[in-house]
Amino acid sequence: MDVLASYSIFQELQLVHDTGYFSALPSLEETWQQ
Repeated sequence: MDVLASYSIFQELQLVHDTGYFSALPSLEETWQQ
């Protein structure tokens, strides 16, 4: 079960990396803090 969970997280991170969604997060957090 843990292996599957880790694999799912890895797949999610890979998807985020491929789509470039992660690069949008820092600016989003900055907007919320202001």
